[in-house]
Order: sequence, then structure tokens, then C-alpha cells
Amino acid sequence: MTRRVRDTGAREKRLRDTGPRERRVDPADVARALGAEPVGRVDARAIPSMDGLHRELAERLRSTGGRPALEGATRRQKIPLTDADWNELERLSERLDATPGQIASVLLHQVLANLDVEQAATLLKKKA
Repeated sequence: MTRRVRDTGAREKRLRDTGPRERRVDPADVARALGAEPVGRVDARAIPSMDGLHRELAERLRSTGGRPALEGATRRQKIPLTDADWNELERLSERLDATPGQIASVLLHQVLANLDVEQAATLLKKKA
């Protein structure tokens, strides 16, 4: 029989980075600097952008001494994916320095945050 020993020693104080953050660059400033012109409108809320994905990962990934985890993520669920979707998440993970699961979590969060349930219900009723 193995005996479990519980650590009752003092815990180390958690470190927090309080240094200055990098200034955010406004996409309109970049467009002006490059001489870009708008060619059409896309509902930015409907399609998560790489910039938005990268920004949210940078803001939410926190390390407490081990592997960085998404701040605020409290559940771990199994979600069915196709091989192609998982391969794409793995490809993105190499570019964004996050795990495929963390990227999937942020993408799902972004889509759900901008989902208009009432509008979707109305559209589904029209098709029926």
C-alpha cells in the first residue's frame, strides 16, 4: 500500500508581468501607410481574422510555470472534428505558438460571441 503525502508547505507568490504592453497598431493606420484602398465590405464579426485570432491568443494565453493555458477556459470537452479540420488547426498552431485545442477554443468563442441566434432562427423558419 502506497501512502500519499500532502504538501502543506508555504506556496510561492504568483508572479505577474506588469511591464508595459506593446502599442496596438490600428489597421486603418497600416492601410493608409501602404496606400491601400477599400474594395468592399465584409462583416468582420462573421469571419474570425488571423489578426483577431493572434491578438486573442496573445491576450488570453497565460503561463503559471508550466505549459501556457487559456485564461478563463475552465472546461475540457471532446468535440468531433474532421481530419482536415484538425490538420488545419495543427498548421495554425505552428504559426501562432499555441496548441490546436487552444486555437479551436478561441475560434469557437469568437464565432459564438458574434452569432445572432434570433436571425439564424428566422432564416431557418423561412427555409421550412
